Amino acid sequence: MGKFLKNFLWDGATTSNQLERAYNVDSEGLSVDDVLPGGVSV
Repeated sequence: MGKFLKNFLWDGATTSNQLERAYNVDSEGLSVDDVLPGGVSV
């Protein structure tokens, strides 16, 4: 694996199917996004 450039920036993303779900249906349980303070808005 090569080296990253010195000014390389990491980023992250989520998709609607990760966030827009019913945590209490079909024994899904809570995810990290369900308990983040303030929620995530785009």
